[in-house]
Amino acid sequence: MAHETIFTMDTSAIKFGAGATHEVGDDLAALGAKRTMLVTDPNLTGSIGVETARAALIEAGIEVVFFDQVRVEPTDASFKAAIEFAVSEGVDSF
Repeated sequence: MAHETIFTMDTSAIKFGAGATHEVGDDLAALGAKRTMLVTDPNLTGSIGVETARAALIEAGIEVVFFDQVRVEPTDASFKAAIEFAVSEGVDSF
């Protein structure tokens, strides 16, 4: 019996490599973002990666709102908290 072995999977573009985080501001600006929610956990707030993303967003003219309450094992309640925060802050991107 023959089995089908071909499939198609469409995905979003993934950017990686040295310096990729420096481009996040330009990438979001190209999508029309004006106010973005930078999502992280409390332990990473202020880290080099998060600060690099924040600086790139600001340099691109995008207002940054921090949500630093991400949990390692998210629950439905933590997702709801993030949604409520995003709505209350009027963000247009994440």
